[in-house]
Amino acid sequence: MVTAARPPIWTRAYVLLCSSVFLGIAQYSMLLVIIPLYVVYLGGSAFIAGVVLLTFSLPSFSLRPFVGLWADRWSAIGVLVAGGLLIAASNLLYAVPAFWAVFAASAARGLGWAGLMTGGYTVLAHLAPVQRRGEAAGYYSSITGAASIAFPAVALWLLAAPHLGGYNSVFVAAALFALFSATIGVIGVRPRVDLPRTESSSSGLPATAAAAGLIDRGVLMATLINATVMLAQPALTAFLPLYARQLGIGSVGAFYVVAGVSDLLSRPLFGAASDRAGRGYSIVPGILAQMLGIGLIVLHPGLPAILACGVLTGAGSAVSSASAMALGMDLADPNRRGSAMATFSLSYQVGAGVGAVLAGGIATLIGYPGMYVASIVILACGLVVTLANWPKLARVIPIAS
Repeated sequence: MVTAARPPIWTRAYVLLCSSVFLGIAQYSMLLVIIPLYVVYLGGSAFIAGVVLLTFSLPSFSLRPFVGLWADRWSAIGVLVAGGLLIAASNLLYAVPAFWAVFAASAARGLGWAGLMTGGYTVLAHLAPVQRRGEAAGYYSSITGAASIAFPAVALWLLAAPHLGGYNSVFVAAALFALFSATIGVIGVRPRVDLPRTESSSSGLPATAAAAGLIDRGVLMATLINATVMLAQPALTAFLPLYARQLGIGSVGAFYVVAGVSDLLSRPLFGAASDRAGRGYSIVPGILAQMLGIGLIVLHPGLPAILACGVLTGAGSAVSSASAMALGMDLADPNRRGSAMATFSLSYQVGAGVGAVLAGGIATLIGYPGMYVASIVILACGLVVTLANWPKLARVIPIAS
């Protein structure tokens, strides 16, 4: 019996897509640590810094479904490129030392971020071979996510380096990264992604898209599963240093290194496993690993448990998130990939925004151990959703689909 050769993942277009989004996330990671410092430098407070970050998040979240519809109506890679260009211009606007400019730049950058990320996910859904979606999603999220490990430190180095211009040097560097991201999209990816349109309505949208609305209900299950994973993340990424200080632990910087390495190594490996066995067989172990890791720091508070938690939660969140992304591509209507992936990507914004507020509120009310117990409960909800939909999640996508 002759076995058909598996279609390749590492095409030129896929490599260039990863490169483009990597640069986009690099500039985001740089400004994430710089903006609060810049607001205080201009005479603002931590509260004002929080409002500035909210100004970025609101358009990114609220307008993302419209951006997804635009990707279906016009061009997925065009949305990615437009997002990169808008981000580049917005990053330069930060150099104007006035609060009106900071707020305007943040709002515009939020819209650009929605375009960059929605376009990236949509192009990925077009490029990923059907029977290797989990593996392709794993590599994609590992490569692009690597930017968030190194570039915050790069931004702080630029800020502290003498004779480089302080904050303006960071803004210019971030603008250049966004511009390079858009340039790669224009030169390298576009001719290979804009696929022929299927049957369309008079509005230019596929007939099914015109009637289905902005939110793609077909991917809500994948979105909900990923949202529970993302909601549990801020308790670790944002509040672990405060918990460690309460425990008398000097520094937990090693946690982020361990978790990052575990994340990077796990995504492609277990993403490929989900292609062979079914998405559920990766999502369930991923969620259980996170629950176990968080449970360790509740039951055995101390640096060894925190580092073990980094290994388990880094791998667990990587596995469950990459498999949920592949599931979203599985469930997406081929005619509405823009709307589908825009809907799915809302789960990341929910985690970053609602998750941080929820974790902080619970920690204030009942303490950090209670916050981590609540994170376990949130993950358990994701486990329940997964098991309740097991027939769909345990199914292997046929090669001919």
